[in-house]
Amino acid sequence: MTGTAAMPSSEIALPPAELRYQQRMARYVTAMRNEKPDMVPIRPFVAEFTAKYAGMDCQQVTQDYRLAFDAAVRCAEDFDWDAAVVANMVYVWGTVPQLLGTKYLAVPERTDPPKRIHDRPPGTVVPWPVQRAKMPEMTGDEQLVQKTWDEIDAWTYSFVWHCVVSF
Repeated sequence: MTGTAAMPSSEIALPPAELRYQQRMARYVTAMRNEKPDMVPIRPFVAEFTAKYAGMDCQQVTQDYRLAFDAAVRCAEDFDWDAAVVANMVYVWGTVPQLLGTKYLAVPERTDPPKRIHDRPPGTVVPWPVQRAKMPEMTGDEQLVQKTWDEIDAWTYSFVWHCVVSF
C-alpha cells in the first residue's frame, strides 16, 4: 500500500508475537506521519479500567508504576490494542498529589494511607541533607546556600513532573 511504513518481508519467518509487534509499529508510525495505515491504530486512554481489569485497585497502580505497567500490558494483550498508555496517566494522579503534600485529593476505593516508594520529603528531587553531605566545607552563609538549593530543587521537581505529565 502506498504511504505505509515498511512491513517485515514475508520471506523472513518471524515468531507470531514479533510479527504482530512489527505490524503494529508500522501501523502506528504510518499514522503518526499522517499517512494512511492499513487500519486505524488502537490506543485507548483507559487508566483506571486497566487496574480493574487486571484485578487491582486504583491505589495499587497509582503507587507502583510496575503494577500500572503490568495492568496496561495485560489489557493490550487481551484486547489486541496496538499501543497502551502506561504509567503517567494513572501514576501521576496518585503519586504527584501525595508528593506535593496535597490534602484534599484521595485515591478511590481505599482509605488506608498511601505507600511511599521512597523516603524523600514531598516536592523534592535531592533533599538538602543529601546534597550537603556531598559538598565540601563551607566558609560562607550555609543557610543562604540551603535556601537557594531548596528553591532550585523545588523548581527542578516541578519541571520533572511537567515533563512526565506533558509528554
